[in-house]
Amino acid sequence: MPNDTSHESPPPPPPGDPWPLANKTEEDLFAMAMAEVKSNSRRTGLWAKALSESLGDERKAEALYIRYRAAQLTQERDQQKRSALDAERNEKVLFKCPECNKNLQLTKGTLADLAGQKYPNWNRSCPGCQKVFDIRNVIPSLPKPTTSTVRPPAATKPRTPNASKAQTAITFSAIGCIIPFLAIIGVVMGHQALAYVKKHPNETDGENNAIAAVVVGYIGIVIQLGLFMAGMAAQF
Repeated sequence: MPNDTSHESPPPPPPGDPWPLANKTEEDLFAMAMAEVKSNSRRTGLWAKALSESLGDERKAEALYIRYRAAQLTQERDQQKRSALDAERNEKVLFKCPECNKNLQLTKGTLADLAGQKYPNWNRSCPGCQKVFDIRNVIPSLPKPTTSTVRPPAATKPRTPNASKAQTAITFSAIGCIIPFLAIIGVVMGHQALAYVKKHPNETDGENNAIAAVVVGYIGIVIQLGLFMAGMAAQF
């Protein structure tokens, strides 16, 4: 039986086409394997293996050969794809320093990695003049840098006098639950703020605080009255 040379190196690619299988489909690879069988250009070792496994039945051997050869071609294609990708990533991109005109270079792989980052740093320093510059301005294939479109912070709406009064009112009302008479001030200021909103329907700032000031203020008054009455009753 002939030696099994199914793992022998593939023939060298034709000039000008270093990766002839890189773009082949699975159907293309099976067609290539069948063409080898029909043209009697079979790989000797692989054909011997197919004959051995088919017990000499050449028709079955042809089917086996096509399967085995297509698998080999698939492996070769995948390796060629990786080689083509590596070669493309290692391809040099030439450019010049905008300050001293020194010839510089990067690889396409480096540029692709930068483009894939969320916050890429496009700045590079020239080893000659030490100038730091954005490489997007000197490499035509890269998109030019754009002006930042960060939105300015939204302007804070100024607090109206009535809103300020309502805020002060609710503060007095809350403290009035503990300190006597402050609740009365909070209730008065809350009613004033509500009266203002009633006269000016388009200016509702502070309305909620004014209502809260009135409610909390009356609660504070009730609490203070209750404490006062309790204290008076304790004296008798």
